[in-house]
Formats: sequence, structure tokens, C-alpha cells
Amino acid sequence: MTSFRSTKPQIDRVSFRRHDFLTINLEDGRILSVPLSRFPNIAKLTSEQRRKYHIADGIALMFPGDDEVYHINDFMGVNDVRFDNSASYQKESLPN
Repeated sequence: MTSFRSTKPQIDRVSFRRHDFLTINLEDGRILSVPLSRFPNIAKLTSEQRRKYHIADGIALMFPGDDEVYHINDFMGVNDVRFDNSASYQKESLPN
């Protein structure tokens, strides 16, 4: 049986096709769709700020105008250390 248990989730791309949802496409083909109501700081961003997202090491998202760094586990609703590569991200690394 093949499953995703041994697959480390990696963010491929992000979209906001519906105004109230964030969609994350993972490199392994999975698609996460999460309500923006769960992430109010992202919901407050302008369309332009949302389009300028930055993926860090395939496991975190950053947006200009938002000081938060969102880990893939935040969107998956898990707190699993197996996927934590112990990388720390600084907002200064976000491209302009």
C-alpha cells in the first residue's frame, strides 16, 4: 500500500481562486484548501500582497505586509515534529 505517511509535504504553489479560501498545491499532488477565516492576517492582505507570497524551503509561506511565517503544518492542522527541519525563517529574507 502506498500512502503519504513517509512523504514530507512540500509546497509547490499557492492560489486564492475563491476570495475566502487559500489553496496550497503540494509537490506530491495533494491539494489543501483552507478557509481564510482561520488565518485572519492573510485574509487582511491585499490581492497584490497575496500574489507576492514567498515559499521558504518548501515548508513555509511568507507574505509582504504580514510578520507571520506560516509552516505547512499550520495549514494541515498538525503539530508533527517529523516534518520540522529546524530551519528558522527571518522576515528579512522575504524578497521585495
